[in-house]
Amino acid sequence: MNRIATDPRLPQRISLTEQYLSLLNIRLFELFKSIAAQINAGADGFLGNVTTVTTAYTATQFDQVILVNNTGNIPITIPAAADTLNKRLIVKKISNNANTVTIGATNGNIEGAATKVLSTYLASSDLVSDGANYWLV
Repeated sequence: MNRIATDPRLPQRISLTEQYLSLLNIRLFELFKSIAAQINAGADGFLGNVTTVTTAYTATQFDQVILVNNTGNIPITIPAAADTLNKRLIVKKISNNANTVTIGATNGNIEGAATKVLSTYLASSDLVSDGANYWLV
C-alpha cells in the first residue's frame, strides 16, 4: 500500500499561545480601527456622545453634548476640570418650563463660580476645560 503525502496547503496545527496571539491581534486591529474612526469623525466636525437626560446626571469625560429635558430642578455634575483638559462639553436645556439646570464640576469652577444655572428654554453652556477650571466659549 502506498503512503499518502501530507499536503503542504493544509493548515498546520498551531499552539494555544499562537491562537491567543492571533485573537489578540484581531482585537487590537478592531480597537485601532474604532479609535481611528472616532478621531476622523472629530476632525470632520462631528460630535460624539449626545446624551439626553431627564433627571440628575453625572457626566463622564466621554460626554460631549448633554441635552436636559427636565421636569424639576436638577443638577448636572461634570467631571473635574483636571480630567478634561482641552475638552469641550455642551449642556443645553431643552425643556420648556421654569425648572432649572444647575451645572457644577466635581473640581474647578465655571467662569469663576462654583455653578452655572440654566433657567430658560433652549439656554445652553458651551464649556471648555483649561485643566484647572471650565470656561464658557
